[in-house]
Amino acid sequence: MATETKEDSTQGKNLLHLADAASIVQANQKDTQIETILNGKLTELLTLLKGQLFTNLYRKHISIASKLLYFALTTLIGKKTLGEEYVDIFIVNKKNKGLVKRYQRLLFIFGYTLGPYLIQKLISLWKRHYQTLKEEEDNENNSEEIPWETITNGLLDIHMLIFYFKGAYYDASRRISGIRYVTGHRITDDEKRIRERNSKTYKILGSVLLLQSISNYMPMVKSLTKLLTKSIFKQSVNDTNINSLDQSYRNEKLGIIKGVPDETKSHHIDLSDKDSFKFIPESSRKCILCLSDMIDPGCAPCGHIYCWKCIINWCKEKEECPLCRQTCKPQQVIPLK
Repeated sequence: MATETKEDSTQGKNLLHLADAASIVQANQKDTQIETILNGKLTELLTLLKGQLFTNLYRKHISIASKLLYFALTTLIGKKTLGEEYVDIFIVNKKNKGLVKRYQRLLFIFGYTLGPYLIQKLISLWKRHYQTLKEEEDNENNSEEIPWETITNGLLDIHMLIFYFKGAYYDASRRISGIRYVTGHRITDDEKRIRERNSKTYKILGSVLLLQSISNYMPMVKSLTKLLTKSIFKQSVNDTNINSLDQSYRNEKLGIIKGVPDETKSHHIDLSDKDSFKFIPESSRKCILCLSDMIDPGCAPCGHIYCWKCIINWCKEKEECPLCRQTCKPQQVIPLK
């Protein structure tokens, strides 16, 4: 070709071309597939060692452990992942002038595996702290709370927009750690044309995502603006009647359960006793979460029955019925007596 772009000139000096968006996405999809398989194997092993209830309660932790194990055996020791092998790419620093240092690999692995989990925990802690402050102040003028989850999702969408237009840093952890990809082979003319065509396709997808994001997050921006305006020019509200009327609603929103008796003073119902709850058939007396005869059976809103502790612990992690996935909050579980 008679002309040469600036990027082509730079890549000519570095010998290897930066990987295109399509190759990076394919590598990520392959790695995700391997992570799923590894997660399944680890779950099976822990089920044999610790029981079904343990794996049900710690699904997120097992998933994180699977990812840590996968990248510890590949990226951490300087090896390619199976996804990178699949499309023949490997990681370099963000200037494409050398291999990635160990601290960058550690930063990437930490951000990729533990980052989402820690962010979710921080948001949960903030919500509890915010609700506590509202209860102490007893002031409903600040009843609106900052939508941190929506803001986080918005930032991730902005990150993906940049990836679609620029073709670099598929996830935020790679952007933070400064990891980029280059191809492990020379690019032929045919492959170069394919890469250019794929780049145009991803830019079209980016444009669609941009329009969708504008329509989705415009109400959130308005809400934030309103919330910030209220916080700056807030006025004290002393209507105690409204506060008392809304107290029960706030308790339900916070998931507060009152009047729970001391466990040591309670009489436990054990369905291993054939004389207890005879109307429940033998085939339905075992809890699907712990695979044992139910103790203190509790009924979810959908009608499915589990051990009281099993279903409460499950709902604390995920507010849904394990069988039918219908919404089930801890305060909605009814003990059978």
